[in-house]
Amino acid sequence: MVIADHGYTGYPTLVSKPNSQDSKEVSTFKVRAGQRHEKDNGKLKEFECLDARFCHTGKVQACFEAVNAIIAYKMEMGEPLFDI
Repeated sequence: MVIADHGYTGYPTLVSKPNSQDSKEVSTFKVRAGQRHEKDNGKLKEFECLDARFCHTGKVQACFEAVNAIIAYKMEMGEPLFDI
């Protein structure tokens, strides 16, 4: 399943949203997953992957993959996922 926030509707068998029935551990997991996703989105914006110059040139996939590879590498090397 995909973890999402309350903004997503439909697809109840595919999308897991925060709910009052989650255990504390599951709730914490969903929060951390959301923070990780937002950090990834921030890096895509920081590296201007969503800028108009990439969107229609076919370079957008390579840019997304490069940024995600950098983030995965940094996580593997022990860098915190987000600033506290």
